[in-house]
Amino acid sequence: MSKKFNAQERMEVINWTVEHDKNYNEAIRKFGCTYQQVYTWVKRYEELGDEGLVDHRHEPKSLNNPEIYKLQSEIKDLKNELDDQKIVKLLEKKSQPTERRDQD
Repeated sequence: MSKKFNAQERMEVINWTVEHDKNYNEAIRKFGCTYQQVYTWVKRYEELGDEGLVDHRHEPKSLNNPEIYKLQSEIKDLKNELDDQKIVKLLEKKSQPTERRDQD
């Protein structure tokens, strides 16, 4: 299994590889990583810049803001609806006549 590289180490590998005309085979010998790692890092860096080097695999996935607001609004509406149903049920219960036992 190959060593894990942080963003700074990946940048070092990328810079060296690009400076040496993308000689991936020399890079894997020099830095002890796999061909696939070097190729992927260089490609991501060229497409995304520094952000392409950050490992997001272990971060929780967050909802985008419009989706969060939509869900929060829906929760609020459902809570209001539930409160209304509780009030109606309570009023119905209070409006029903209670049965009294006749005392002898």
